[in-house]
Amino acid sequence: MARSIAGLVLVASAASALCWAMPLTASAQTIEQHWVVCTNTGDAFSPAAQIAGCTATLAAGRDTPHNRAIALNNRGNAYVAHPQPDFTSALADYDEAIRLDPRLAIAFYNRAKAHWNGPQRDAARAIADFDESIRLDSTNALAFNNRGIAHREGPQHDYARAVADYDRAITLDPRLSIAYINRGNALQESPQPDLRRAIEDYGRALAIDPQSPVAHYNRGNAYMAVGDRVRAIADYDRAAALGPGTDAFERQRCRARAFAGLQLDTARTICDTLLQRQSGDAIALSARGLVGLKQQRWQEAWADYDAAAKIDGANAECIFGRGIAALRLRRTADGQADLARAAALDASIAQVFERRGVSR
Repeated sequence: MARSIAGLVLVASAASALCWAMPLTASAQTIEQHWVVCTNTGDAFSPAAQIAGCTATLAAGRDTPHNRAIALNNRGNAYVAHPQPDFTSALADYDEAIRLDPRLAIAFYNRAKAHWNGPQRDAARAIADFDESIRLDSTNALAFNNRGIAHREGPQHDYARAVADYDRAITLDPRLSIAYINRGNALQESPQPDLRRAIEDYGRALAIDPQSPVAHYNRGNAYMAVGDRVRAIADYDRAAALGPGTDAFERQRCRARAFAGLQLDTARTICDTLLQRQSGDAIALSARGLVGLKQQRWQEAWADYDAAAKIDGANAECIFGRGIAALRLRRTADGQADLARAAALDASIAQVFERRGVSR
């Protein structure tokens, strides 16, 4: 099964702005201008400008601990949003913001995301910070959504807790389309998958945001898993139209057609284009190999499966497909050897190919 794509919110919520109670002097006006840049409502300023604005605000040293905590939180957000993210500085700012104001829920929320999105991906710390953020503010639907992602994608792969968090996010914000996408992902990837419910959730997400390529792609994966390849093709095509040039979308457009035996010339063209960009894509090579088998282009099929097997030598699908192509080319010994090796890697591989319309 193709890997689903999560809908993680990466942009931090805006913090509240300072209110100045007194008429502003020229110096105060400058401080206020820095604060406007630091707050960066509507992302009007670049991350570099926001960092400078927050730094100048903090250097003035005239604010309450709460307002300094907000400035530190905002500067941490800017460090993360910068084209060259600085998670170390961001975490230091969130740490200091929390020290100054231990009840600033948004700082725990943003620190959680930094722990999750940073180079070390610390799931335990991310979940702990999401927990505290939710304890302080149980109305933040995004905190539940993102904690659900950490539960689902973290080392524990706790799908039950993930689904519970997405349920809560949706209760708080029934228009939060990414929560439906993420709940669909958890339902699809669970050891006991509920694919029909997953398809329903992707549909709900698309009712809210019809332009979501991720929802179309993930629903396509669910349709593939239940054997509805025609609907899968339609979803993959729509995902590719909304997110052109995305390798995952193009790969699945080719594979779904190959599996279904539909529009094989189109499938070949899609795989050709993808492999021009990613010549070492074993999945695309294998998909084009299957297209070759169904078009009875045995030598091309063998070459594609052989190239895929050289990239991923433990992939039973590549080796079995190469074996089938070898048999069609009357290279019986090579073909039988590949089939035996593939069966040793995956005892069900022959049945997998039969479901795709290819038998020995």
